[in-house]
Amino acid sequence: MAAGGTILTPLPAHAATHADDTRIAALDARKASRHRAYVQGKFGALTLSGGKFALPFHRTDLVWDGDFNTQSAAAVIDLPRNGTGLSSRLAALYAVLDEAPAGKDSDLFGVQTSLSTGKHPGRGLDLSGSYLNYHLNSLAGADAGNFRSNLRRADGSYLLNFELIDCIATLHLAGVDKRWAVSLTAEAVRNFGAATHADTGLLASVAVYTTNYTHGTRVRSGYLQAKADAVFAAFSRDNIGLATNYRLHQFAVDHALTPSSTLNPT
Repeated sequence: MAAGGTILTPLPAHAATHADDTRIAALDARKASRHRAYVQGKFGALTLSGGKFALPFHRTDLVWDGDFNTQSAAAVIDLPRNGTGLSSRLAALYAVLDEAPAGKDSDLFGVQTSLSTGKHPGRGLDLSGSYLNYHLNSLAGADAGNFRSNLRRADGSYLLNFELIDCIATLHLAGVDKRWAVSLTAEAVRNFGAATHADTGLLASVAVYTTNYTHGTRVRSGYLQAKADAVFAAFSRDNIGLATNYRLHQFAVDHALTPSSTLNPT
């Protein structure tokens, strides 16, 4: 068994968006929030977690903000390679998003299965598929920072539902120089609960990175496209004002100054 946590005092400008907090209710910018606070138990290949912790899914910025922490219960099963060269993972989580004064709460159920061939020596393939079902029965704590660019009815509620299928594939290749490697990532997401055809998102990116992770550098370039109801905007990227309904070309450099700090111009 293990327990841990960190404290984060949000900036006023950041408090209006909630992609780093599972609960729909707004953070108070004047108060410190629990960035992470969790208990975790390992039982062989099974790991059980409860509280507020890092999302146990393989992800990109298309569907989830990079610093998103799920406030939920989760179960993860990791199956080792055992000489086959393949490793697999099955992860599931349940989170209450908003508590209704009366009636049903809003919640999220998600499951992801993934398969990896490993990345050594600079070659490998990672595949993952996720199913995410948001039951938005109560929106008592929601505000503009949650709805963002998702489509809404005249009364301010969501136009319909969010039932996502998200697939990601990443190919890792050795570089010309053994100190460098290349990865190619493709992702497609579709909201099968959407009321309109604005229900799909796509990502394609390439990254060149050093194999020395302690003081490494990664250069990324990519194209992202998300229609208005392709993803649940409250938990999507909040580093820029575009949550959905965009076409975006991205270029970024990540450089590890120390093992625990990274410089990231984007």
